Amino acid sequence: MITIKELREAQTGFSRRNTANQRMTGKDLVWDKDEIGVVKYMLNDPKFKKHAGQAGYESGEDIYFDDDALVFGDKTVAKVKAKTTIDDLIKLVLKRKKLPKHPDWTPAFEKEMKRKYK
Repeated sequence: MITIKELREAQTGFSRRNTANQRMTGKDLVWDKDEIGVVKYMLNDPKFKKHAGQAGYESGEDIYFDDDALVFGDKTVAKVKAKTTIDDLIKLVLKRKKLPKHPDWTPAFEKEMKRKYK
């Protein structure tokens, strides 16, 4: 019988212990770390979280890397070069005045985001 832990490790390709040992700092290169971990690290930055939250990307579910690009929903937000650090990537996203709206954007959703991220 296979345990849930073994099933998760088989699906993701790495164990929880390995990911816990991968501490991230802003000076780490983006491509040296796990992409999901990089997005989580970026969402822990208060300025980035507010900027992404105003466009509806507060949970990070629709933020991902596609080849060499950081994508919000279905729009490319930033190109990531080989020597780009996580802090540099956060600065690139913050330089954009407007992020693409979340795919589930509605007027009611907009009011909630404005109230939450004023």
